[in-house]
Amino acid sequence: ADATYPPEEIPRLYKYLQEHNVEMVSGARLLGNAKGMPFIRKIGNSVLSYIATILLGKKISDLASGMRIFKRSMLNDILPLSDDLDFTVRMTLKAAAKRIRFKELPIRYDERCGVSKLSVSRHGRMFFQSIIYVTRDYNPLRLFIPISLFFIVLALFNLFQLLMRRLFGEISISITNGLVITGMLGLFGLQILFFGVIADMIAALRNHP
Repeated sequence: ADATYPPEEIPRLYKYLQEHNVEMVSGARLLGNAKGMPFIRKIGNSVLSYIATILLGKKISDLASGMRIFKRSMLNDILPLSDDLDFTVRMTLKAAAKRIRFKELPIRYDERCGVSKLSVSRHGRMFFQSIIYVTRDYNPLRLFIPISLFFIVLALFNLFQLLMRRLFGEISISITNGLVITGMLGLFGLQILFFGVIADMIAALRNHP
């Protein structure tokens, strides 16, 4: 209704859905001519799509596309959805998390008629939260492992520089304190990894009873 999405692309998306072994086909604006999308939204969409790709292990080019065709059979796998503008984001994220087969096809995106209800800051934060929540619910290790590795690497780096100081003859209370902090960082990293493994087991039991 706002003249941004080209309705003439619907038959092409529907034809692809019929002829290929996929459950959903969405129009990827960033793969086509997204001349109607403001620059800041292009950047935000690209960044969020990249984060979702990394965390969910499925290539996503346009996380929030509003043009999509899907089979009725997949609805039970992606419900419930949000009642805000992030419901399309949740559809894409849940499809990726549940390994539902979907395809993105390039489409045109034109200038909007009227005023957009999308807030870059509020909805951008909402979209990012959706990525975190869906990853937490379906693939929590993808969240916990990077955080765990950060603290473990930090602990190893701190240990290395403390050993170097000791090898060069420094003897002080700061080295002892540093070793305590290093141990705490390493232990914290291992605890996060442990919680991630437990969360992953819970997610597996809940999502694949």
